[in-house]
Amino acid sequence: MSPENSDGPRAGPAREAASAACHKEEAIGRARIERLRASMPGRKSILEELIALFLADLPRRLGAIEHAIAHADCAALVLNAHALRGAAANFGAASLDELCGRLEDAGARGALEAAPPLLAAIQCESARVREALAALRFTPADVSTNEPGATTEAVQKSSGISR
Repeated sequence: MSPENSDGPRAGPAREAASAACHKEEAIGRARIERLRASMPGRKSILEELIALFLADLPRRLGAIEHAIAHADCAALVLNAHALRGAAANFGAASLDELCGRLEDAGARGALEAAPPLLAAIQCESARVREALAALRFTPADVSTNEPGATTEAVQKSSGISR
């Protein structure tokens, strides 16, 4: 079997498009994060909690998508792609949002041949989003000694103070 035909006629372009999507823009929308912060003045712990919930749910959601693809379960694929898409949109993760939308659409159409390369791109983009969100947690710009709920350890870490 020739390389062009080994994965089907559409696998090559789909895989290339999915791979290109992985690094085309910032992983998260800084403007969206700033809007979230502005909507909760003095409540940065809520943003921290939202980030923590997303980071905790991400592996489960990716696993559910992978399982749905492996078992040709289009309904589960649509449900989990949609849920991940909404969570990504909360943080302005436009590339992840767009890829999940494409996977959701593929599941709704029963076009499971498009799912594996999209899943690969979603996994790549999810890693970028995870890294960007983790970097937002307890960064010096986010932690203030005047902020209610700021931990002493986080304040010391952000200011370089150690005991």
